[in-house]
Amino acid sequence: MSNQPTPRIAQVRDEEAQREIQSFLQAIRTYPDRFAQEPHLSFEQHFFRVAAEQPAFSRKAASGI
Repeated sequence: MSNQPTPRIAQVRDEEAQREIQSFLQAIRTYPDRFAQEPHLSFEQHFFRVAAEQPAFSRKAASGI
């Protein structure tokens, strides 16, 4: 048996990675304005807030249901 993920699992992983990348890029774009409003806010805190606003990863999508 191969250790390679099935095409569907690989696709789901790729989609999840793309969502994470997009969240990070959005955090980079929006951090200067947010920092101006909340100077105590670290980039890490801001990033986690942005990531939390993104749609959650669906286990149903991963299982193909």
